[in-house]
Amino acid sequence: METYKKLLYWLLTTCIAAVISVVQMGVDPRTDKTVMAWICTLAIAGVIYAVAQLYATMRERERLTAKHDELIDSAMKVLLRQKLVSEHDRLMDLGAANDTQRRSWQASYETYEALCDVTGDSNGVIDVYRANVMALPSDVPSDKGGDK
Repeated sequence: METYKKLLYWLLTTCIAAVISVVQMGVDPRTDKTVMAWICTLAIAGVIYAVAQLYATMRERERLTAKHDELIDSAMKVLLRQKLVSEHDRLMDLGAANDTQRRSWQASYETYEALCDVTGDSNGVIDVYRANVMALPSDVPSDKGGDK
């Protein structure tokens, strides 16, 4: 809104200055020279208005895109954190993690870590969960029943 106020102020100031200069020169407002001056002034004002409008639209789009990206990053962190915690709990209940399960958990963990680094967040608890998962034995204890 502030940009529009400045643009309107500039436009009115220019128009008033053009009128005063035409009156001071003693030019008949009905002559071609005066009409051409008005047309040029209005054309320049129109171009400036269009550029200002485009600039304001681009800034708003950038703001919305940045907000959208922040929301996506936040949602992805929540989903990855939930997946890591859920898989951690499942593997801890099972008492073992085979190579495929470890690699899957590690890949999700690395993605979560990268996302935290990019967004400037930290993750203290998930590091502990990672240590727990990596410390699990590869074989399922016989009393847990495993997926064999």
